[in-house]
Amino acid sequence: MEDNWANFLSANSGCLFLLDSNEVIEAAKQNAELKKATKKIRKEAGEKVNFDIIPENESFVFIEELTKGRGKKQRDVGKWAAKNYFGDAPDLILTHIDDQGQRGDKEIRKVSSKGSVNFAIDLDASKGLMPISGQMPIAIFIRTSPKNFFYHIISANSAHYLTISSYLNKEVGKVTAAGNAKRLKKEMPIEKLREIWPAAPFWNMADDE
Repeated sequence: MEDNWANFLSANSGCLFLLDSNEVIEAAKQNAELKKATKKIRKEAGEKVNFDIIPENESFVFIEELTKGRGKKQRDVGKWAAKNYFGDAPDLILTHIDDQGQRGDKEIRKVSSKGSVNFAIDLDASKGLMPISGQMPIAIFIRTSPKNFFYHIISANSAHYLTISSYLNKEVGKVTAAGNAKRLKKEMPIEKLREIWPAAPFWNMADDE
């Protein structure tokens, strides 16, 4: 038992902190904010609604090419998405789903706007992602309640990028205004995403312990 405990301490040394450390204090604040936001969402959506489970046919999906915002992980989602899809509301809760269906930490976010041009959200999973040969990263959002979302980001070098980008180009196409190409975006029912990408990591999500 002593050996097991020593091995645990050694293997997790970078993640263990004293109770009065800045890391623990900050994490506690984030937990309190998450609890408050979750309580508010449950009240609005109804106690019987489990917004950590993707419904079969009620949620709507939003797919969009992402451009950089003002920070390292900030992404401009555009005015339409801010007003119509995300509802222009504070206390959004976003959870990233990786390629294996693993859930990331819940991110409490709000759409920040700069005038009438930039409407952006901080997305942890987008940090460091850049366009590749002019191809933007693509984000897929699934809304499970008015303020709760799962999301997955596909970089241009992903094996699945062509599946989604081809669909967007076919359905939406590059729209130009004043000579500048606008990024692709589309809202759709959950069933449509299942149809065009049956292997999406959303369908293989691990249980949230």
